[in-house]
Amino acid sequence: MKDFPLFRSVPAGMIGLGAMTVPLILLSLSPASAPLAVMIVIMLLPVAACICGLVCGAAPMMAGAFSGIFSLYCIAGTEGAQAAAVYLLPVMIAFFVVIIRRIPFWKGCAVMIGAHVAALAGCYLLIQSFVGGALFTRAGDAAAEYLASAEGGDYLLYAAYQNGLITLTDEMKGSLLVPQAGGLVLGDAARQDLLLSVRGFVNSLLVTLVPSLMVGQSILGGVGCLALSLRWGSAAAQRRDYRQVIDDQKELQAPDFPHLGMIPVSLWHIPRGIGWKVGVCWIAGSVMQAGASVPLAMGGMILYAAANAVFTLQGIAFINFLQKAKGAKKGWRIALPILLYMISALPILGIMDQITNIRGLRPPRQPKEE
Repeated sequence: MKDFPLFRSVPAGMIGLGAMTVPLILLSLSPASAPLAVMIVIMLLPVAACICGLVCGAAPMMAGAFSGIFSLYCIAGTEGAQAAAVYLLPVMIAFFVVIIRRIPFWKGCAVMIGAHVAALAGCYLLIQSFVGGALFTRAGDAAAEYLASAEGGDYLLYAAYQNGLITLTDEMKGSLLVPQAGGLVLGDAARQDLLLSVRGFVNSLLVTLVPSLMVGQSILGGVGCLALSLRWGSAAAQRRDYRQVIDDQKELQAPDFPHLGMIPVSLWHIPRGIGWKVGVCWIAGSVMQAGASVPLAMGGMILYAAANAVFTLQGIAFINFLQKAKGAKKGWRIALPILLYMISALPILGIMDQITNIRGLRPPRQPKEE
């Protein structure tokens, strides 16, 4: 299959596979860095594997996915490997189908988002079955056990209490700190009460946070897998084609590459008729999150996460537009959006661009006929 050969470039395949596999496996072998390895598998590995598929070939892409499965096997045994397989393999298969069938870009993004949602939901249900349906309770217990045994755990408990994240019963407040060896430490009874509050806090947080993370990660991950792989894969195809022309002394031809009709990122925008609806979801979700009802708060977080992800994409496009207009270097065009994403500034920039239409991509409103 010309769209998905096993190896587009053997040297690039080896480099890409090594870049994905070696750091991930090294992180998974250390208990201290194992949580970072899990986050990499969830947040970054699907995108990296898809990029590797169009830059290097199908074999390095699937090998990268299996490295994620192996790393979670090192961390959590057979159950971890099963969860990673349920998450990674459907995304890889969906990507393969989109490219082979040459599904147009935005429809392909919808397919990839759906694959992410299904994969994350399947992974969640599988993990729930492993723990007897008590995933959030187990997570709360694990957090409390870690704080009870970790060096500096008392300091973290006290800081969380001071910041209002966890609470203490009224009868325990008087014995929160007790003198010991010339200083003050947490009292034993107060420590147990705070650890109990940690269990409840983690449980309630995950109940509302997990569904919103699934939605937000699916939107950003689905679009990112397809857009970044097409962008980098196209550049790699052009370089290969150019080298072939030089070697064979032939006329330069456009590479046969499945572009899928993706327009430049700098021109992405939300149509005006859809933008205000996304804005309503963003505002409604923000308000509903504060609701006392758990279903209401969960619904609010899902609405907010979906709208926030859409505005994040608009913010990325807006920043890319400005950087291209200013002639920013390629490395800075990659680093700045990542930095802005980490400080949660991209959705605000996306909302600003949607309201002001600075890029002039949406036609002006036409006056109504009287």
